[in-house]
Amino acid sequence: MKKFLILFLVVTSSISLAQESALLRLKYNKGDVYTVKMMQSMNSTAMMMGNEMVMEMNVVAKEGDISSVETRISKMVVDVLQGEMQMSFDSSMKDDELDEMGKMMKSQMSPFLKVVITTKINELGNTLETLIEPNIAGADQFKNQTVSYPEKAVEIGDVWTDENDVQGLKTITEYKVAKITESDVEVAVSGTISGLGSGSVEGTMTIDRATGVPSKSVMNSKIDAGGQVTNVKVNMTTTKN
Repeated sequence: MKKFLILFLVVTSSISLAQESALLRLKYNKGDVYTVKMMQSMNSTAMMMGNEMVMEMNVVAKEGDISSVETRISKMVVDVLQGEMQMSFDSSMKDDELDEMGKMMKSQMSPFLKVVITTKINELGNTLETLIEPNIAGADQFKNQTVSYPEKAVEIGDVWTDENDVQGLKTITEYKVAKITESDVEVAVSGTISGLGSGSVEGTMTIDRATGVPSKSVMNSKIDAGGQVTNVKVNMTTTKN
């Protein structure tokens, strides 16, 4: 009888875990501050580039299920190798610490450090409005790339799709729930890229259940633009301050 009871509890527990579901919603509150750290590497036949960015996200307003989030870049490090030419820029370095190439890159990159991107986003992760000030060329690439969540709660094996269009590259992404724990939802990511280039993307993402914010993601993309293939790897972490 005791063995049967133990077996019953184990089976019941297993069924309960198998039926675990999670309702994914962005649960921002006014005053919340997040730090986003991104490491990116790009490799092609023409060049190699690595960059590191730190961005601060501030939830400045909340009305109903719509949040207003201001995003600023607080640090930027860029390393470029093109042929025999090597260029580096670190926004935390003073002018006298930069070489001539670094100073040239600073003149190109510094304007991005003054940009404020204000995004209105709902609890499903849908971006309703984006304002970039000052709206300099290329600043839209730093927009808060969110994940649009499904209306219903998800279970292991569930799949949903999302679309994004950034600087002429349209990405259709598929998210498949791989694991659900008490604190996180882990998803496998795959997708196709079209537009100015064609290619694919695959990776993993961990979504915090308490806030609905993707806390960690690793993405690998391969893009073919006019016969030139570029491999891009992006590691991103988001932490609440």
